[in-house]
Amino acid sequence: MTAILEARDVNKSAGVGENEEQYILKNINLQLEKGEFVSIMGPSGSGKSTLLYTISGMDQISTGSVYFNGRPISAFPEKELASLRLTQMGFIFQHIHLLKNLNLFDNIILSAYLAKHSSRDAINRRAMSLMKKMGIDGLAEHNITQASGGQLERIAICRALINNPDIIFGDEPTGALNSKSTQEIMDILGDINASGTTILLVTHDVKVASRSERVLFMMDGQLVADKRFGKYEKEREDLKTREHQLGQWLSSMGF
Repeated sequence: MTAILEARDVNKSAGVGENEEQYILKNINLQLEKGEFVSIMGPSGSGKSTLLYTISGMDQISTGSVYFNGRPISAFPEKELASLRLTQMGFIFQHIHLLKNLNLFDNIILSAYLAKHSSRDAINRRAMSLMKKMGIDGLAEHNITQASGGQLERIAICRALINNPDIIFGDEPTGALNSKSTQEIMDILGDINASGTTILLVTHDVKVASRSERVLFMMDGQLVADKRFGKYEKEREDLKTREHQLGQWLSSMGF
């Protein structure tokens, strides 16, 4: 398999404490293969979100290197990093950060207009196609106050996909949703992954992480365990069994 993302000896400093430099991330070594679906779990404050932001280029590392499709992005200037994030990465967050002055359709297409890789007509057609796949095409002209949490999460997924990214990063993307909406969003993400897009999620939810083929466990800024469960096959597997297996593993980690 081919690595899409790799972190080598990555450290992230939080500054200098009373006696020594304090680190949020410590000696992180991580490799994600193209097409993988990976979750990061661990206690609050263990560095999960910081890891997501640093390896995606949203935040700077202190030492080490990060490679994306073989390119050393940790050495990129900010303008080049911003272009990379815009065109080859997609982001989904618990707090969706939609622009209140734009309707839902315009929130989806904005990053594609900024990327300028397609005509406006092509962008508009892709956005509407994505909305139809998500079952929310009737909301195109609505503003953000006229949609439910689950619908807004679908808008965020459309926005993340509009530029055909190689990888999607998610930071607790279902954290504010009820169980039904969480299941629906995870079904959508599973379909996206099945089409070849790499997905890396931070989550505290066993039901979410059990959909992934691999779970990383963080503690005190370090990756302390890496468990492979294999691809989830919705039509053949009992999700409860995977949840139970993951729960047992997490218990063995003291979580």
